[in-house]
Amino acid sequence: MSFSRSVSSRAAAVAAALGALLLVAAPQPARPAKLNALDVKAGMIGKIAEFVRWPASMGLGDPDRPFEFVILGQTSLEPHLVRYYRQVRIGGHRVFLRRAKDLSDVGQPHLLFIAGSLEDDLERIVGSLKNTPVLTVGDTEGFAERGVAINLYMADDQVRFEVSRPALQRHQLEASYHLLTLAKLVGDQQQAKR
Repeated sequence: MSFSRSVSSRAAAVAAALGALLLVAAPQPARPAKLNALDVKAGMIGKIAEFVRWPASMGLGDPDRPFEFVILGQTSLEPHLVRYYRQVRIGGHRVFLRRAKDLSDVGQPHLLFIAGSLEDDLERIVGSLKNTPVLTVGDTEGFAERGVAINLYMADDQVRFEVSRPALQRHQLEASYHLLTLAKLVGDQQQAKR
């Protein structure tokens, strides 16, 4: 065996041993903190919205148009939404997040989050939207059955969501097949009132 081959073999062995030592001795990254359910809900809302299609009249074909996200009512989710959507886009659009003072201040956003604090007024809120192309979202038990298109809920310590297809249809929105297969599908009482 030649001297140069012997040196290169030893060098490779030393390099491999050093690499293995560095891997073992290197500080291990901290375990990720358990996600807060409110942070998960904030992120899920945007991800769900990416699987919904609005009519062309809502302007989402223009990449420069912001995605308007309105919060109606008092919710502990609000600071999580504000923090999350400062940095994250929905469907490639920057998010314009605002809080409506009352129903008359809602306007025509792409997404309306209806807080549980408005549970007693839900039928009036949903009814006032008529068939405007707005994705209604909540996180209160029974909201999807009462006319909200998407409702987040907890099951087995995980955030899940239910979808009211009649509410989506009423608001001229189309949900992806992929979204619907992941959701719990529910009917809604608003449809029965027609």
